[in-house]
Amino acid sequence: MTTPLPFHAFEASLFGRSLHLLDEDWLKKDADLAPVLPVVLARGVGQNWHKAGTFRHHLVGVARSLSQWQQPHNVRLLGLLHSVNGNAFVDLVKFDAGSERSRLRELVGDAAEQLVYLFCTASRAQFTQRVLAGEIDADGSVTVERIGKAQGPVRLSAYEVAAFLIVTMADFMEQWFGWQDDIFSRFPDVAHRPQAPALDGIAVALM
Repeated sequence: MTTPLPFHAFEASLFGRSLHLLDEDWLKKDADLAPVLPVVLARGVGQNWHKAGTFRHHLVGVARSLSQWQQPHNVRLLGLLHSVNGNAFVDLVKFDAGSERSRLRELVGDAAEQLVYLFCTASRAQFTQRVLAGEIDADGSVTVERIGKAQGPVRLSAYEVAAFLIVTMADFMEQWFGWQDDIFSRFPDVAHRPQAPALDGIAVALM
């Protein structure tokens, strides 16, 4: 017999933040992120396909989750820019890491640009594997190999590890839809779920 999870009291402030962030133009009202958006859009992120829509939708979606979780300024900037140098999974280079780091620094500051650069050039797969395996040094740092033109290992500080973990969670959550993959991977041999009677005009699928 499983123990039921405790029911947590509803947090009114969380609901208020959620409503604000569901507004289509929420990012334009964010004092930290709004100045960055036009520069990113000018790089064509709205025209690039991404799994759940466009690259713009994905970047904004990740930043939305981090804002909902009340993450620090630089972490939210990392979420909005987390793949703009390209990475091992996405070959969409919007700011060349070899020649445009200074341009990105001018836009977001040294600390945020450093996070973006490391996030794009460190092996994210190896990072996740080592964290899950508990291969974290006593000071909270993790050493991983770099990808692309960046050579050799890089030691990520405890702060960078924490930032990368929270952005990775937001990144995966925004784009992974396992139930869709499960359904369409078996098409056309898919069993349709029976539909319950409509409730107030809304058809409800039986789970």
